[in-house]
Amino acid sequence: HIENEIDLREIFKILIDAKKLIISTTLILVIASIIIFVFQKPLIKTSTLLEIGYIENVDGGQDLIEVSKNLLSNLRVVALKNEDNRFNQTILISRVEDKLIKLVTTSNSEKLNENALTEMINYIVERHSKFSTIKLEKKKNLIHMKIKSIESELSFVKSKLSEKNQSSIIAMIVDLNQRRTA
Repeated sequence: HIENEIDLREIFKILIDAKKLIISTTLILVIASIIIFVFQKPLIKTSTLLEIGYIENVDGGQDLIEVSKNLLSNLRVVALKNEDNRFNQTILISRVEDKLIKLVTTSNSEKLNENALTEMINYIVERHSKFSTIKLEKKKNLIHMKIKSIESELSFVKSKLSEKNQSSIIAMIVDLNQRRTA
């Protein structure tokens, strides 16, 4: 017998002796895989596309309430901050266009995804409501200042007209007095 040779009979004998171990290991792995597959919940992906609203500016044109880049940064901070551990799923936030953003959530529950998207949308609505209020206040203040300026101009014109009228009346009185004495 040469020691470097492979004896196939010996290998088959070892495999036959270990067949119970091989079969039981394979069977355990197959059963474990089936159990994991059956009880594992599927991942559900939910997405929404949001358009950033417009607000009318003083000259009658329209401006975006918020630049999408700023909104995306803010939403990412909110998602990362995750106060009260509200978001138990993956949330992806991306810009589609200047005025469109896409929110995508992934979890094993459709309800979790829906709640996360609803919460993000409510956050955006509240944020934009505040921005709109601030912009409308600025617009209101600007109009108020214009009204004050016009009122001031009117008051000035009235005083000038009043001075002119007074000087005209005085001139008429002086003229009448001169006629009486003459």
